[in-house]
Amino acid sequence: MDMPASGNRVVRLSSLGFGGAAAMWFFSYLAMLQPGQIGGEVLFGCSVAALAGMGVLTGRTSNGRAIEDGCWTGLVVALINLLLVASLLTPSVAAADPRQ
Repeated sequence: MDMPASGNRVVRLSSLGFGGAAAMWFFSYLAMLQPGQIGGEVLFGCSVAALAGMGVLTGRTSNGRAIEDGCWTGLVVALINLLLVASLLTPSVAAADPRQ
């Protein structure tokens, strides 16, 4: 199998990052459906396994830069998750005093 050119590297890492974030949010959505204590723990484990699996997949498809590509994919997932969580904040939630 031919490895992708360096120009396609950004596209590959971005798409794997988006896929990892989508898998994590899918399992998180299922956990919000209140499957019970054990079901929620299993879904949390699946969410973490999705991130780990995406890192393994990234490393397997890299061209000799497995750790570096895995870190970039993890960074993409983290940034997407931060953007999604920050979009849920409203001005009243962001300005709320946590000491109350």
